[in-house]
Amino acid sequence: MHPITRPRDLPGKLLAALLICTGAAIAVLGVRYYTEQCREIEGKAHETLNAVADLKVAQIRQWREEILGDANWIIQGSLLEGDVRRYFADPTDATARERLTAWLIAWQRYQGCARIRLVDTTGHGLLAAPHDGQGLEARSQEFAARAAREASVLVDDLHLREETPDTVALDIYVPLVGRAGGDGRPAGVLVLEIDPRTFLFPMIETWPTPSLSAETLLVRRDGDAVVFLNELRHRKGTALKLRFPIAERYLPAARAVLGETGVVTGPDYRGVPVLSALRPIPDSPWYLVAKQDEAEILAPLRQQAWNTAIVVGSLMLAVLLGLALLWRRREGLFAAQEQAERAATTAKLEEREARFRSLFTSMSEGAVLHDLLRDPNGAAMDYRIIELNPAFERHTGISLNTARGTLASALYGVNPPPYLDLYAEVATTGIEKSFDAFFAPLGRHFRISVFSPGPGRFATIFEDITERKTAEQERESLLADLARANAELESLIYVASHDLRAPLVNLQGFGQRLEKSCCELTELLRAPAIPAAWHEPVARLLGERIPGALKYIRSSIAKMEALINGLLRVARLGHATLTVERLDMDRLVGEVLTAQGYQIQTVDARVQVAPLPPCLGDAALINQVFANLLDNALKYRAPERLLQITISGRLEQGLAIYEVADNGMGIAPQHQSRIWEMFHRLHPESSIAGEGLGLNLVRRILDRHRGRVWVESVPGQGSRFYVSLPAG
Repeated sequence: MHPITRPRDLPGKLLAALLICTGAAIAVLGVRYYTEQCREIEGKAHETLNAVADLKVAQIRQWREEILGDANWIIQGSLLEGDVRRYFADPTDATARERLTAWLIAWQRYQGCARIRLVDTTGHGLLAAPHDGQGLEARSQEFAARAAREASVLVDDLHLREETPDTVALDIYVPLVGRAGGDGRPAGVLVLEIDPRTFLFPMIETWPTPSLSAETLLVRRDGDAVVFLNELRHRKGTALKLRFPIAERYLPAARAVLGETGVVTGPDYRGVPVLSALRPIPDSPWYLVAKQDEAEILAPLRQQAWNTAIVVGSLMLAVLLGLALLWRRREGLFAAQEQAERAATTAKLEEREARFRSLFTSMSEGAVLHDLLRDPNGAAMDYRIIELNPAFERHTGISLNTARGTLASALYGVNPPPYLDLYAEVATTGIEKSFDAFFAPLGRHFRISVFSPGPGRFATIFEDITERKTAEQERESLLADLARANAELESLIYVASHDLRAPLVNLQGFGQRLEKSCCELTELLRAPAIPAAWHEPVARLLGERIPGALKYIRSSIAKMEALINGLLRVARLGHATLTVERLDMDRLVGEVLTAQGYQIQTVDARVQVAPLPPCLGDAALINQVFANLLDNALKYRAPERLLQITISGRLEQGLAIYEVADNGMGIAPQHQSRIWEMFHRLHPESSIAGEGLGLNLVRRILDRHRGRVWVESVPGQGSRFYVSLPAG
């Protein structure tokens, strides 16, 4: 420690200047430290709100996709169509009623719906589970009739029941459309009545960390107002009743429905200043606001400000005292300076101790300090827990008092204690290590980081990752099941295609033999030994009926052979090896147009191609994609106008997106999701050639490339097919 120079050894003015500079430096450092703390606390608050908002958006989106997916499964399957038609045709049919009632009860329990009703296409004729003896409200009858007319799933967004105005509901209307047969009209409508208070609202209202003011709001726009959809933490009975004008743009909820995203500040519905994260809910009219009172967020900052002010004030006071005592006697001044320095050092040490203790006790990860114990030979034999934080008890379920000062072998009930060799290596070498491990005594997965703060000691910081590990294992299992199912499907298609070809060859061969026999009989008929009365009927049989039948046989054989070849193409696609390279799309599309030049000239089509960006893919398969899309445009052209086809492309967020647009027949909305199915044709009764496999192959090829294909179409105006691939 350097000796303190006595003031009388230096000129008085120089010493005063040094003391003033020291005080100014202390003040600057204090202000800078406080500013950094402000920035750090605000950044953590932003991160927390963004994380909570993203989590809630993902949960709400998954919930909506699940309930709509179940509804679409019902409309695609229509397993109850026959029973529904029989019941509405004859309500006294006990068998149909019992089967429908049992199905409704099972589905209501499985889905957790508040109620599920079966009505006719006008919204009448009820079966319900559970049965309440009441009919549908007028609003629900209108939705049911509309769902039947449009033959599509409809969602009546969150609303208040007319009969019970305090009940919030969300209803889904599912028309029961048959896959085949009938007149194509729905047999009836299923009304799924969902009570959002059973799952949606509790999921929204939970907050992942302890907080006195934080809450999540679900809002939507209603005209010139913003409506609060869920129950609020600080104001009860407000679901779908509390609303504010959108013109009050200072409200975070109003800013959310106007399209603003990110973290914003402003007063909430109580008029209290809050920090809010705004997010839209994809594929819905909802918006999410995750908020927390600024007072709660800034509470640690105020305490830190007081601590900083105390320390800086103490140091500044020491400086002022030094200036006041500058001209006093040398011994008194020297003692005062020494005391001030000691006080400053003590204050800094106390501040550092307080900061460390606050961090240690508030961190979410478990933190434990250990002493390594060795036997007389110097080998590690056990370790003792010296200090630990509250998170240890949350992660392990072991109380702090039980663990503190206890040997690990006794605490965990295993000898040697867990990971002894690894911990001993870190305590000896000082080299930090991190690893994931399944700890059998607790039945949990942990991620552990270990380091040595000093000789013979090591510290561990750990977090519980059991849920993450379980989710990863479930995901890997699902992916394996999907791969296995796809392989079995491709194998089944391949085998069935080969087995169908054998009888097809027999039909073709015997048909040719029968045709040859007819020619031979025609020659024999001309012989003079054949009675004249036989000539006319036999000639009619050989010249009209049998050739006509053979014509139908040849046509059916050709169609069957085309279907088999299409199936084989589908099966081989799953086994084909991808050769991914950078593709010159201008050249590739040019080759496709050249190969189909005859068909283009035959229908007198006009094709325009804009400069296309490159992409990554297998040249042969991507060639097949654009060949199928071009062939589709040529087949389904509008006969009353000249066919025009435009091919263009653009780059967007690392993807190459290509557009194939035409002015052909267009596709009706109810067919746009089914055109990708195997064997589905828009006009099966027409003479347009095809097996219904082209667009299915396009989708399969793009799935293998991690790409996408989708369509936008207006009946009578044309279609736009979009292809998305990784940019080259």
